[in-house]
Amino acid sequence: MIFPGAVCSPVPVVAKRDAVHTIPRVAAFELFPARGLSDSPCSPCGLWGLWHQDGRGSMGSFGERFYVVFEALIMMMAKAMPVKSIANIVKEHDTRLWRVLNHYVHESRQESDFSAVTEVGVDETSSKRGHNYVSLFVDMKSSQVLFATEGKDASTLERFNADLEAHLGDPSNIREVCCDMSPAFISGVEKHFPEAHLTFDKFHVLKIINEAVDEVRCQEQQSRPELKRTRYIWLKRTQKISRRIRQQPWRLSRSRS
Repeated sequence: MIFPGAVCSPVPVVAKRDAVHTIPRVAAFELFPARGLSDSPCSPCGLWGLWHQDGRGSMGSFGERFYVVFEALIMMMAKAMPVKSIANIVKEHDTRLWRVLNHYVHESRQESDFSAVTEVGVDETSSKRGHNYVSLFVDMKSSQVLFATEGKDASTLERFNADLEAHLGDPSNIREVCCDMSPAFISGVEKHFPEAHLTFDKFHVLKIINEAVDEVRCQEQQSRPELKRTRYIWLKRTQKISRRIRQQPWRLSRSRS
């Protein structure tokens, strides 16, 4: 990739304190001769690194030998795929890519302002095999991830409370918290966000209802064999089953009476 002001050369080199060093090709991003490493950051962007002959600072921050454009590519790809997959594509070690990601995530969170947050959604997900969970907190209005932390117990709400205050947020401004029916989340919300109303998400409510319906069917099929193999007839929407099968729950209900 050619940047404005860069001069092509058969051998990519860079001058550093009057010494010439070769820099390897990084994926599709070719490095070109530059004036040298600056002892002060670029005034427009504040980044330290290489200066091209037109004075434009184009290398990445915190000492990584990546172009800023290359780092931007990493950040975009990280939204859609695992870091290990990105490393295979750009032919770079994933630990170096993680340093880039951690740097910009930390930098962005330093400027985060949660003062307008009033509705929060929280859910846990598995981070890897086994019982390893992380809890995610999301602004329900903007769909922005506010905080992520290990675990799925009540202490996750305590840590989110502290992080919210550290980013200009006020726990008393939280009016709505949407979560599953986990006792740990419920107790954490009641303790750390006493002003918030609890809303249980539709998925978990329907899951409990469906389990109850199927439990009743299993109990009754012992005396009513016609209920066997009818599980999904009771659970599916009537619009998604054929007219013939759609009449079966009605006939079964009539036969009971």
